[in-house]
Amino acid sequence: MSQTEKTDPGDLVLQNIEQQGLDDNKDSWIVSVSGGSDSMVLLHILHEIAGFHVIAAHVNFRKRGEASAEDERLVRDYCSKKGIVLEVLDIENPERTGIEAGSAEDALPGMVAGSHESLSESMNRGNFQDSARKLRREFLESVRQKHSATFIATGHHRDDQLETIFQKIMRGAAVENWTGIKTRDDPWVRPMIDVTRKQILDYAANRNIPYRTDRSNLESDYARNMLRNQVFPKLLNLFPGWQDNLIRVPEFAGLHQEMLDFLTEKVTVLRPEDSSESVGNVRSSPGPKAMDRAAWLSLPERLRTAVARNWVRSQSGFAEWTRGDVLRLADLEHIETGQVVSVGRTISIIRDRDHFVIKQELQHTDEPEDQEPLPVTLNISGLGKRPVTIRGVQFSEAGFNPEIPENTLQLRRDVLPDQLILRYWQNGDRFIPFGMAGSQTVADHLANRKIASGQKKQTMVLASFDGSIFAVIFPHSLRKGEIGTIAEHARCNSEEQRVLFIQKT
Repeated sequence: MSQTEKTDPGDLVLQNIEQQGLDDNKDSWIVSVSGGSDSMVLLHILHEIAGFHVIAAHVNFRKRGEASAEDERLVRDYCSKKGIVLEVLDIENPERTGIEAGSAEDALPGMVAGSHESLSESMNRGNFQDSARKLRREFLESVRQKHSATFIATGHHRDDQLETIFQKIMRGAAVENWTGIKTRDDPWVRPMIDVTRKQILDYAANRNIPYRTDRSNLESDYARNMLRNQVFPKLLNLFPGWQDNLIRVPEFAGLHQEMLDFLTEKVTVLRPEDSSESVGNVRSSPGPKAMDRAAWLSLPERLRTAVARNWVRSQSGFAEWTRGDVLRLADLEHIETGQVVSVGRTISIIRDRDHFVIKQELQHTDEPEDQEPLPVTLNISGLGKRPVTIRGVQFSEAGFNPEIPENTLQLRRDVLPDQLILRYWQNGDRFIPFGMAGSQTVADHLANRKIASGQKKQTMVLASFDGSIFAVIFPHSLRKGEIGTIAEHARCNSEEQRVLFIQKT
């Protein structure tokens, strides 16, 4: 029976395990269990059908009051009846993790009992979804180490895969990045990635597997919920079978990446001055390989930017591309020897006669360790109910306030996408400042506003996935209390408009 013919989740999971070469490894597996249908079915299949030795791990985020407590009770009751070891992390009572003494601080850095700030308070300071994802991963990894387990299994399924691919395409990701969730990324494995949500629900009903429904998933506050509840059902009526077409997109992305790698290899060279050298008994590693300028210019013009981008990625690992970064790569054709094209905050591409070489600077390390790392994805649609604070800046949604204080920015909500990126500004970033007709680089804007050179690198921008900048947020308030500048196209012109509030806390 082929994979497409299999409809039973148990069969599909066993087949996936066999294809990934995991069927002979029945050592301890950690299973992330929320209490929802996906994770409860996965736990059942791995324990009852596959016969693996499993340890369940559950995180109680206490985000939904009694509903969160009911989730934990269901998981505890099920594991008790089945004789499954369970580890629980309660963010308001971290000592319940069961992690061995002395290891909790390593397992959950900055999030242990006895700190001045509770886990709950720490998470609510920033983007809750991102914080929850990071905390869950740290906890699962700590449980894996405690039990000397080989793998961590999560309940990601085919519908999650579709949502991931769709969002990447809609956000304007490059073709080579139209990839989905990996089936295996040791120690993480996703045995249900070929199982649909409907198959999971049918399986749970047929085998009387208990589960709870997170009612917040039925609200369309976040992009995934919007796709799941509104967009995908409509697509199914308009384009029957669209899921099978979309699920193949990563295949095309992989083919595109192979072609890019082939072309990039043709223009990449190791110059004698870049090769490794022996010093005593120590042999230094070679630096990044150069790109041959003539070979690069011989490519069709439309391919040059893609190849240059792939060369930078392959030699430096740089992955946080903005639209401005990509557009600047076209300038490589015109720069003279010694001139530089900057990418991001740390990458410089320098022309050295007949070659391009990369100089990569270390990230600045003058940030407090407890600061949330950037970039951060900000879900705008949920801010009306749950304001978010990131790096001392609060983001919320409300009605326009004509008497806004100086230390607050207001952006028109109807011109903003549902998701924005909060990141540091980069060389080449441009926007149209409030009240101006033409665009200006962020660098020039900061100079005009007399931001000290030592503090400029702490300036943040709020941008869309295509690189459009809606606001520049200064590292400190100016004399008049100004905390930043909004873009002209985000200005409010009616007291009836909804706005995104940005305020220093």
